[in-house]
Amino acid sequence: GIIAAVIVLYYEWSVPGFIENTTSYGPIDDESRIMVGKKTQLTHDYNAALYYFLKKNINIDKKVSKVACVKSLGRAEKWYRSEMGKTKLNKMNLHKIFLFLGRKDYLNLIKESCMFFYTHSDRDSIRYRIK
Repeated sequence: GIIAAVIVLYYEWSVPGFIENTTSYGPIDDESRIMVGKKTQLTHDYNAALYYFLKKNINIDKKVSKVACVKSLGRAEKWYRSEMGKTKLNKMNLHKIFLFLGRKDYLNLIKESCMFFYTHSDRDSIRYRIK
């Protein structure tokens, strides 16, 4: 989606010192704001942006890929707990354990973090899905 594309550009342009922190303004109760009414879409798009960025930049340092992977899995797991009200052990927790034990297919795990949203949210929550 458009949000994922913007986030990918942000990652690509974020040379230290080039882009400052982003701040947005708007009415706090407006349901059309993405952080109020579209949290699932936005959280998914952060993970999708990381997926597309790493897919495009296959020679990036594996330490960076691992950090991105940990962030994606954690983001999906936190979304599951906070937005869906689930607290039990889930697939994202298992992926983090496998990552700790030495799993290294970071791009696939980030993709799995996106797929997790498709499985656990209603069909209309995410308009654009990764392929």
